[in-house]
Amino acid sequence: MQQAFRIGKVTNNPDTTANVATVQTALSDIERYNNIPLIQHYGFASVPVPGCNLGLTSRGGEINQAVITSTHDANHYPTGMAAGETQIHDNTGQRVYLQGGVTITITANNQVVITAPNIICNATTGMTFNTPMLQVNGMIKATGDVIAGTISLEHHKHPVPDVMAGDDEVETDVPSA
Repeated sequence: MQQAFRIGKVTNNPDTTANVATVQTALSDIERYNNIPLIQHYGFASVPVPGCNLGLTSRGGEINQAVITSTHDANHYPTGMAAGETQIHDNTGQRVYLQGGVTITITANNQVVITAPNIICNATTGMTFNTPMLQVNGMIKATGDVIAGTISLEHHKHPVPDVMAGDDEVETDVPSA
C-alpha cells in the first residue's frame, strides 16, 4: 500500500478556472501529477506559487483519490510572530496581521479599498490619519466642534475690517447654529 500522506511541490501555476482549483505537483524527481484538487478552508481562497510545498492526502495511497490539503511557502512566510498571532499574507509583502489581541495591522503595496453601503468606525479615544492630504468626496457632517490648526469652527471670531471701538478692533460674535 502506498503512503496516504505525502509532501510535494507546486510545479506550475494552479488552474483556478473551476470552482475547485487544481494543481500540477511533483512528489519526487520522477513523480509529477496534473489536476490534483486543492481543498481549502471555507471562506478562504489562495493560489500557491510554483515552488511552494504542499501536503497531499489520498485514500488508500491512490493518486487518483488524492487532494492537496495544505500549502506552505517558506520564502514568503512571515517570521517573528508570537504565540496566538495570525497573519493573512501574499508573496509581495501585503498582509493583515492580528497582533496578540492588541493591534490589527494592514499593509498594502498600493491601496486598501473598503466598499460597503455604510461604514462605522468606533474608536473610544481617537482616530489619527498620518497623510499629506485627506480627500473627502462629499459632505462632512460633525456633531462636535471642528478645529483646523488652532481655530475652532464653533468658537472663532472674525475681525470686522475698518471698524474700531476705542483702541480695539471689533470682532464678530461666535457663530451660532
